[in-house]
Amino acid sequence: MQKVFKLTILIISVWCLNVAASSYCDDTRSASHTQKNTVTVMSANIAHGRGTNFSQITSSIEQIKTNLNAIATKVNQINPDIVAFQEIDKASWWSGQFSHVDYLLKRTNFQNYVATSHVNAWWGDYGTALFSKLPLIDCDGVTFAPSWPTTNKGFSYAKVNLNKQTQDIILVSLHLDFSRASVRNKQIKELLTKLKNLDAPIIIMGDFNTDWRWQNSIVKTLSDNYGLRIYNAQSNKLNTFGSKRLDWIMVSKHFTFKSYFNVEDTLSDHAFVVTELEFNDP
Repeated sequence: MQKVFKLTILIISVWCLNVAASSYCDDTRSASHTQKNTVTVMSANIAHGRGTNFSQITSSIEQIKTNLNAIATKVNQINPDIVAFQEIDKASWWSGQFSHVDYLLKRTNFQNYVATSHVNAWWGDYGTALFSKLPLIDCDGVTFAPSWPTTNKGFSYAKVNLNKQTQDIILVSLHLDFSRASVRNKQIKELLTKLKNLDAPIIIMGDFNTDWRWQNSIVKTLSDNYGLRIYNAQSNKLNTFGSKRLDWIMVSKHFTFKSYFNVEDTLSDHAFVVTELEFNDP
């Protein structure tokens, strides 16, 4: 009964308070890295640590930690160079009152990160993050203009360098609005304004909340109008949210997909996406 009461209060409150917070970047813990021409990246909407439970509010702290431990174990098994997280919480009332960012950092093999709270309210503090084994450069975070009645969304941003002969690579962990194509279009315009140089090497990872097969798909717009590449765009075997493919990794012309797969374990209500990319000077 207490959990049901909490859920009711949250539903009432979530539309009343939708405050953006700043980002935090730690890029000081790794001074050097191996020079290479390939990079393995993962995109993971971790659903506030609830796994496949109905809500994080109705999940115990023990359940949330068990789910996060499973995520950390899987990330360590796959061993990507970079992970883009969405729906990752800092200390929040609705998800156990501890930082999921810190919890995962301690249990995975990453030295550098940027985390951005797009929502910072009494009930929750969460957003996007990038964890990286490579040193991060110019990390930042942007919260999109409010999109009432849905909660704020945004992206975390950084640059990395694979080797001294290549340009810096722009990394983005992105979360777009789930309810309206018109809002997603506005949010992408904000993203492109921030990125500025679309001729630079770019890797955009995240929950786009849109399928290639939908009318007015923002994924299709980014591919058709801005030349970002997608792996097997029309595949019916790479769905990440039920029968929908909402989670994507999009790259500039500088990259070739060497492999691409979904992590189908029940770690979240979204499947995670992993790809190995080879950098090629176009």
